[in-house]
Amino acid sequence: MTCVICLFYKQLGRFGTTEDDGRERNQTNNTKYWNLPFRKENFAGHLTSQHPDDFAEYKALSNQEKKKIFNAKKHVQESMHRYLNSMQTVLTIPISKGIVEVIIGDMFFKSELEDDDEEMELITKTNALKLFHQQDDGSYVAKVSNAILYNLTLQHTSVGLSFRQTSVVIGQHKDMFGNRKLVGLNDHEVGKMVRVNVSANLQVLSDVLNHHDVWAFSLADDESTHQGVSFFDVRICVYVSGRLFNIHLVVFPFYDRHSAINICKMICKLLDQLCNSWRHKLLSVSTDGDNTMTDGKADL
Repeated sequence: MTCVICLFYKQLGRFGTTEDDGRERNQTNNTKYWNLPFRKENFAGHLTSQHPDDFAEYKALSNQEKKKIFNAKKHVQESMHRYLNSMQTVLTIPISKGIVEVIIGDMFFKSELEDDDEEMELITKTNALKLFHQQDDGSYVAKVSNAILYNLTLQHTSVGLSFRQTSVVIGQHKDMFGNRKLVGLNDHEVGKMVRVNVSANLQVLSDVLNHHDVWAFSLADDESTHQGVSFFDVRICVYVSGRLFNIHLVVFPFYDRHSAINICKMICKLLDQLCNSWRHKLLSVSTDGDNTMTDGKADL
């Protein structure tokens, strides 16, 4: 044997210590090792300075209990917990009422269902909007209790993984690293987190469009079909802080007839929630030239 490791550090981590001037040293991720020659005073000095409470508790145990204490828990360094903050961070994101109730809760859902499916539609919307909590003033706050799981979910979906693929991959992370922060994710939970992210981004864009420095913007619309479902795609071009931004705004499932009046109603409904003064700021709407997308309807 030429080297030994501090098992207190492996299981419990290193505590900050206070110097004579009252300053607290930052924690370190460096593991404590001792090499030959081994000296008892080196071990004792480290344990009393870095693990005083745990070492005092350890010395009070019987010899049989001392042998079991380090096998009672999985070592910190054998899991991802060493690299993740043990404190649970809660994300609180304010969202306007129109974005939650109209855009997320209405325009993303199929509105025409059979009478027998009305109750199922209500349950589906309630579950989908479960992370949104209405405030006294009518606005909403999206609360995400597990920020690590939320951010990891968004990173996976942002590279093209489906909701189901994302839940499976993160489940594999959980099984491999034994991280309890990654427990309880399925494709429905992924959908809830993505809706929160979409709402948060729409809120940021809404704040930009309503800012007094933004006096004009333009839209570019297009239609496409994916797996038998029609989608309406909207991009926005806006000038902010000396730069011109061309941003993908949103893609809606389009269940109505592809008529000019329905398209105009959808655009107006969207803009009414994002910017109250959009009729004074909208410069133009460009399309691919289809007949149903070139007429003037409903104030557009």
